[in-house]
Parts: sequence; structure tokens; C-alpha cells
Amino acid sequence: MMAWSNVISLCNEGVSRVREQLPDVVLLDVDLPGMTGFEVCRQIKSDPATEGAVVVMVTAMAQPADRKAGIDAGADDYLPKPFSPAVLLQKLDEIALRLGINPA
Repeated sequence: MMAWSNVISLCNEGVSRVREQLPDVVLLDVDLPGMTGFEVCRQIKSDPATEGAVVVMVTAMAQPADRKAGIDAGADDYLPKPFSPAVLLQKLDEIALRLGINPA
């Protein structure tokens, strides 16, 4: 299992927290107050300062159209709830390998 050095989970902070912390990984829900997680993801991926962050959408919205919307917004992966912590760690490892990242 690969070790990521800086992972944050966003609920309602929006992209400002990503700009402040410049994380390796962002766990992002879709259902956020004020703006959807899809829009937050688009902002993260369109900002040169944050575009390199790996974004994983973690959400109860599990329809194929929801997954497509997340990937279209720039998410690196889309993980419907509920899921086990082991599944999340496996996804992060898969993303790291796919992107050629060695976060250790």
C-alpha cells in the first residue's frame, strides 16, 4: 500500500481549503452546500496551483450518470458510498499506479 503524505476530505469548505493546503489527494462529496462537488472539482482541476491534486469523489450518488459527471468534471475516480476504508485505500493505490505517482 502506498502512503500519501497529504490527504484532505472536503465537505463544505470548497476549493479555498485546497488552495491553502495544496494536498496530494482530495476526497470530495458531491452534495455540498452552495456549490456541487462537481463544480468544486472543476475549479480544483482548472487552477494551476491545485490541478495536480488527485480528486476522488466519494458520494451516495451512485448512478452511472453521476459517475460520468464526476469524471467529466475532472475527478480521478468516483467511489459510491457506502464503502470500506480498505476499498478507499485500494482506489488510492490504483490511482497512484495509473498516474505514475509514488507518494511514499
